Amino acid sequence: MRQYDNDFTQNSLKSLSHENSFKRYRKQCLMAAVNENDTFNKIIPHPKKTKFGLSFGEDMISLYFCWKFGLDWVEHNYAEGIPNSVKNLDLSFFEKVNVNNLMHIDAVYRKK
Repeated sequence: MRQYDNDFTQNSLKSLSHENSFKRYRKQCLMAAVNENDTFNKIIPHPKKTKFGLSFGEDMISLYFCWKFGLDWVEHNYAEGIPNSVKNLDLSFFEKVNVNNLMHIDAVYRKK
């Protein structure tokens, strides 16, 4: 993701989700996390927040955002009802890669 320019990623976002949808908001937050920058002033105003504990997928994304941006940011911008014990979790497993999976990615797309 980091190797692509902003126009490429923005066009990709437009093709994947409607402009004011929660899906777009989630993808923009994920892109900011992957790019390790604070682009939230450019992210659309967030739609209704998700509730922690109702969807495994949303819960995992919420935990990832807690690790990248902090619990306060997540509670204010993304999800509500996240337990405070999240502050004590080691969530670094989110960015660990099984190197055996890399051999299935075409060499053209691998970062050298």
